[in-house]
Amino acid sequence: MSPSRASITASGSREAFPRELLRAYRLGLSPSIIFTSLLYQMIRRSLSVLTALALLLGGSTSLSAQRTARVAKKGLSSWVNTLIGTDWVGKVYPGASAPFGMVQLSPDNGRAGWDYIAGYFYPDSTIAGFSHTHLSGTGAGDLYDIPFMPVLLPALEGGTYTIDKATGETARLGRHARFRHETEQAHAGYYAVTLEPYDIRVELTASPHIGVQRYTFNRASDSACVILDLDRAMNWDRTTESDVEQVTPTALQGYRKSTGWARDQEVYFYTQLSRTPDSIFIEHRQGEPYGQASGRSAIAYLYYKVKAGDQLIIETALSGTSTQGAMGNWTDEEKEFDFDKYRTQAESLWQERLSRITIPENAPDSLKKTFYTALYRAQVCPTLYSNTDGNYLGADRRTHFREDNSATYSTFSL
Repeated sequence: MSPSRASITASGSREAFPRELLRAYRLGLSPSIIFTSLLYQMIRRSLSVLTALALLLGGSTSLSAQRTARVAKKGLSSWVNTLIGTDWVGKVYPGASAPFGMVQLSPDNGRAGWDYIAGYFYPDSTIAGFSHTHLSGTGAGDLYDIPFMPVLLPALEGGTYTIDKATGETARLGRHARFRHETEQAHAGYYAVTLEPYDIRVELTASPHIGVQRYTFNRASDSACVILDLDRAMNWDRTTESDVEQVTPTALQGYRKSTGWARDQEVYFYTQLSRTPDSIFIEHRQGEPYGQASGRSAIAYLYYKVKAGDQLIIETALSGTSTQGAMGNWTDEEKEFDFDKYRTQAESLWQERLSRITIPENAPDSLKKTFYTALYRAQVCPTLYSNTDGNYLGADRRTHFREDNSATYSTFSL
């Protein structure tokens, strides 16, 4: 057995299970992965009962040959359903990320409240943007940095809604789209949805430092617009200062400073567009200053004329240190606006992580989906915080350098 892999295999003895976990621990697997394997073993011991019950009810626990071949071709990431846990109290996001990646690119419903801690709540039917940072499985409503939203003007505008019935607190939905769950696809490293009534297909994937979006405009329009709203905030999050500038015809850079559960947070970004906007307008708003932050924020509007079938790819690299750091991260990881290459890379990274623990091929589909989704969730955080060059922002608010070329991570407690 390779030292980088641990196989939690079927075994009838009670003693085999602790030995497998001890071996996994010695091989350096994280506690979260070991816990997931524990969950699997607890479920596996009930397989004989589940199998008998399925046969009694006329079902079958075996995959068809055609399904087996299809899944083998797709890999283990296809068993991950990132929509699991987005209802009730799961508080997880369905979007795309690389294992332990800096980017968590995911849809936001645009509403605030306890149900929307992760930005997305399954019973909802609106999307107000696709932001690049999210917390997973927490009770802290924060982040939602660098949100993009494609629309056809005039865009849908939402009214006010109640956040807290006890206090009467309200908020405004603003620009948004509707969507149906039937149009969603969600697995490890990939998310897609169709925005209505605009008929825009949005696809998301990610590398460790870059969020990649592909918009397909299924209708011709002279009024397509991509909105980058750096003033938007939800839940505990509050924008304290933000700005964006167009540095080349196809490149934007900027930052967003905020406070909330994470105090005095700073996220810098560098964005490359696969197509030059026909025009661009940057709106500035003045809010209340916060500490050394000015309270000034920015919203960018990118206008396009599109034909049916036109596509736009947006690559956004993040950094905790500077826009130069974000540009360096993009340079080191970009794939020449090839969305499918990014997606293939993300799925390959997840395949390597998920294959470190294997389960029997004849396990029921439902068990495979549950197990690999849990294993996936155990590896979305902690999140990468250092740049590709080793620089990162320390707790002292100064930039530090990792001379050993190792990575620095954040959000450990999640």
